[in-house]
Formats: sequence, C-alpha cells, structure tokens
Amino acid sequence: MRLLSLLLILFVSASPCAAQSPPPEDACAMAEHRAFDFWLGEWDAYVTGTDTLAGRSSILALDHGCVIAEQWRSARSTYSGRSLNLYDRNAGHWRQFWVDSTGDVTRFDGGPIDDGMQLVAEDDFDPNAEAIVFNRMTFTRNGDGSVRQHGEQSRDRGLTWITRYDFTYRRRPHESRRPRPDRLASWFGMKTFSARPPPDRTPIRRVRRAKTASQERLRETTRAGLPTSYGRQRR
Repeated sequence: MRLLSLLLILFVSASPCAAQSPPPEDACAMAEHRAFDFWLGEWDAYVTGTDTLAGRSSILALDHGCVIAEQWRSARSTYSGRSLNLYDRNAGHWRQFWVDSTGDVTRFDGGPIDDGMQLVAEDDFDPNAEAIVFNRMTFTRNGDGSVRQHGEQSRDRGLTWITRYDFTYRRRPHESRRPRPDRLASWFGMKTFSARPPPDRTPIRRVRRAKTASQERLRETTRAGLPTSYGRQRR
C-alpha cells in the first residue's frame, strides 16, 4: 500500500499539469500585445461619411490585457455578435474569433498596419453566395480619435475586393474609455456583486419617535378629559 501511494505521488509530481506555473501578470505587456488597444472603449458606429447610426460596440481588455473582447449590437436590425481578439505569440500574429446571432463562426488572422490593424479570414463559406470567400477587416485610427472599420469580401481568393460595410466608430458621450467589468459579465451570463452601503434608517427612526410622541400626547389628552380629536389633528 505504501509503495502504491509513493508511485502515485511520483506520477502526479512528474505530470505536465503539476509542473506548470501560473503566468506572470505582465505576460502580455509587450508592444505586440498592445497593438489593438486603440479599439478599446464604448463606441457608436456610424456609416462612414454620414450620421446614420449602424450599431453600438463595447470593447474591453481582459485577462491581464491579453484578450480583447468585443460585443456588437446592430441599430438597424436584431443582429448581434461578439469576438475574442489576441496576439498569438506562437503564430506571431493576431487572431480574432467571431460568433454572431446567425450561428456563424469566423476566424480572422492578421496584424498591425500603418495607423491600424488588418485581419483576414481566408476560405470562409458565404451561405448567401454558396461559395468560398475571403473576408477582410481594416481598422484605421483617425486623427480625431475615431476608428474606421472597413469590411471587404473577395470571391477570387484575394485578387479583387468589394466593400461589404464601412463604419466610423465614435466614442460614446459620457462613457468611460473602458467598459465596466459588470457590463462584460452580463454578456456571458455571470453574476456580479457590489458592496453597497447600508440604507439610511434615520428618517424611519424620526418617524417612529414622532409617532411615539404623538401617541403619548394623545394619552395625556385623554387623561385630561379633552376631546380625542385634538390629538388626532396633531398626528
């Protein structure tokens, strides 16, 4: 029995899971991981060149800044979607995993470009065209702090491209740059709890003291032989 216990301890200590150590909190502090930070924030997305609202997007950094989470809601339909974005140090480039309310799943790969980021999904299936297509997204930082997102599609494996959408992200007024963690938690159905100060019971105590004093005056009035209506008027 002792031999069996000793062998079990040696097996667990030698396993890869036991040998792993938690990653440092600054594991994603390198510039490669920060290349998409300009997209963080609470945004209203307009059709570029117009004041037509296309949708709203919330972008938040998670997991010590290693992951960027996006949630999109269309203003003109019930369409919505979300993505996880990160720099894959093993592959040496950025990845985005997009899922939406149609059940579609798309994986994009790419990296930084001048003044922005470009991500491409190759060999993606378009159910509308019933064909294999390439999808490309180009994010450009504008001088006024806005961000342009230009979506394109190619049906000839990248030789020519057509525009699918062209949005300009403007920061939402009266919103902080980074979305609140409790809002992000609601995206994934998690509960959050916040410490709230105890309610102020002072008004209740004052009412109770006033009520007690009125009752005492009523009793004194009754004992003095005065009409009880006098006491009720004072309550």
